[in-house]
Amino acid sequence: PIDLSGVGQMRLAFKYAFASSTAVSSSTKLQIQVRKDCESNWTTRLNLIGSNLETAPQQSAPFEPQEESLWMQEDINLPSTYFTEDFQFRFVFTSEGNNRLFIDDVNVDVNASVTDPSFTFRITVQPNPTQESVHVSFNLDQPQQIQLQLIDLTGKKVYEEPSVKLSAGAHGIDLNVSDLSKGVYLIRLSSDQASELKRLMVN
Repeated sequence: PIDLSGVGQMRLAFKYAFASSTAVSSSTKLQIQVRKDCESNWTTRLNLIGSNLETAPQQSAPFEPQEESLWMQEDINLPSTYFTEDFQFRFVFTSEGNNRLFIDDVNVDVNASVTDPSFTFRITVQPNPTQESVHVSFNLDQPQQIQLQLIDLTGKKVYEEPSVKLSAGAHGIDLNVSDLSKGVYLIRLSSDQASELKRLMVN
């Protein structure tokens, strides 16, 4: 159990990597569940199902995430109702004989500002999945030199926006992905202070 009493804010962050050995189905999933004060029931705060869990192409051989681009990061904000003396969380992975799931860099950040630029750009990608174009929104809490790249699951760079100095505040970039093959890609937004990946599905 973790004592969160008196905490003002809390984030649970972790990285994961997974490649299916067969055609992935809805029975393959990763759930992040939480509870407080030894409650009998767990509450699911994040549910990654089927293709939304994949960070690498399907492969029958045992999967080992050797490249940084094969890892995805998830950040979970928790409401103050969980800020008690007895907070617990767990990872529940259901695979039905599939490849192994890798989890790393699990961090519980308490009293961290949600506007801390070293933690996240707070990227949103819409629409996702998409067929032709996508709008990438993000926020900066101070002026930064920003670069956006689009990479496939082998780590190959398929598109790169010119590096640009942006002011603090909300920003957006439109990407045309109509020439890309169907599949999963990673949008990487980086600066001198941080780097963040976001999954994009092209139909």
